Amino acid sequence: MPTEATPLPNASTPWASMNNTTHSNDEAHDDIFNEYTGFRVQTWPYVLSIDIIAAIGIVGNILTMVLMTSRTQRRYSYAIYMAFLAVFDSLVLAMVATEDTLDHLHDLLETFLNSHIVVCKLWAFILECSLIISPWLLMSMSVDRYVTVVHPRYTERVCRPLVSIVVSVIICVVAMVLVSPLVHAAEYIPDDETKEGYICGVVNPDLENYYMFLSAIMESLLPVSLLFGFNIHTVVTLCRSTRSVSHIMEANVRKITISIVLVSVLSALALVPFAIVYLIEYILIVSDTDRYLIGLFGSLWHVFNVVRLVNYAMNFYVLIISSNHHRTLLIQKVTCSRNANQTQMEMTKVDGNDTRVDTNISAITEA
Repeated sequence: MPTEATPLPNASTPWASMNNTTHSNDEAHDDIFNEYTGFRVQTWPYVLSIDIIAAIGIVGNILTMVLMTSRTQRRYSYAIYMAFLAVFDSLVLAMVATEDTLDHLHDLLETFLNSHIVVCKLWAFILECSLIISPWLLMSMSVDRYVTVVHPRYTERVCRPLVSIVVSVIICVVAMVLVSPLVHAAEYIPDDETKEGYICGVVNPDLENYYMFLSAIMESLLPVSLLFGFNIHTVVTLCRSTRSVSHIMEANVRKITISIVLVSVLSALALVPFAIVYLIEYILIVSDTDRYLIGLFGSLWHVFNVVRLVNYAMNFYVLIISSNHHRTLLIQKVTCSRNANQTQMEMTKVDGNDTRVDTNISAITEA
């Protein structure tokens, strides 16, 4: 395990696998070859998969931002989390796709990152912050739904747009503080692998352990564990509640909650395999295990990297597929329907008085 010079991490290749994974043909880049296992990943299909997922995901995230920042949606807490999530997920998709394309197709990633120390530091800072922020926003949104379903008496205090904005900003600030030591320590150091030139990296060996803590724990395992806990409790509470829901508010709370739970759980499931493989590989390197076994887990990295990237691309599509209400809102937004607001309001008899009630699913989540 290298302890004197560690390249500053990037998303296209894990630092733990950099010493045993190479291109079999430096000019053609036909495949990515692991010298210890003989495992090959075809470069073009791999990079094409990454770029397609990124393109589809960015389009979906843009539509999410348009939908969640609309006048009818931005009044509600979960929409704030979804809008923030769309921004940082788009950053991850764009940066990972750029890294893999430059690295595996053009062999220009190191040239780009080493063009100036500021470029390397800023790139790593934005990417690592986004990777931390995204799962914690999902976890916060799960807590929002948990409070709405399990502790409805606290909904007016907790599930508000202002609270969602404050929580999102706090997550961003904490992520920046956590990443700062890594980025601050970055400097140009001799390239121990090629023995030629310099790379943007860190000299402090303790930062290797710290980076693994960020990558495996803070970016996935910890927020995913909390997310599953809150969502399981939320789903159990929903299942125990009355199945024959007659009140429109209760029915709509169920629908929006189920959609958000699906978004959170499916996204979390996409993160878990990558984090487990990454953590196991790191433990094997620290324990100086057989190089073949280390290479085996290093070979799996590219496969699970594609699965992980799906997490940042699918939120919009899961929400639209699972929620008829959001499909309707999207159609109204795209077609610029002028009567969109009128269709969300209807006259309802409440306690003998004519009262205008918003039947928008998201609106009654605060009830």
